[in-house]
Amino acid sequence: MKYEIKNIQIWSVIKIVFIVSLLIGFISSFICFGILIFLTALISSFGAQEYVSAIPVEGSLSFLLVLFGTIGFAFIHTFIAVFFVVLYNIFSKWLGGFVINLESTNPDKIVKSTSTFESNENKDIE
Repeated sequence: MKYEIKNIQIWSVIKIVFIVSLLIGFISSFICFGILIFLTALISSFGAQEYVSAIPVEGSLSFLLVLFGTIGFAFIHTFIAVFFVVLYNIFSKWLGGFVINLESTNPDKIVKSTSTFESNENKDIE
């Protein structure tokens, strides 16, 4: 069986990409924030305190850094995904979409359900 993907719905791509990007952005923001804390501690151990005071790594500003990093990451990736989906939809109208060949792996092994229910009509009721 051949199937052709002619159109991709934009809203479904937005939902999936935004949620996945939020998760990846949350993890990557924490990793970047951890690296920032490590570098701040490393710089302060060498005695360069004037450079350390310019890096915001404590308090509510650090929470906002992780939060806005996560949301910004998700919006940027969602915008890029929507851009490519729109391009795909435009070009698939002109040139045709992806063609996918699907075939059943075991067509002989179709399982038919059997009922174990026995009717009471044939039994003698005393």
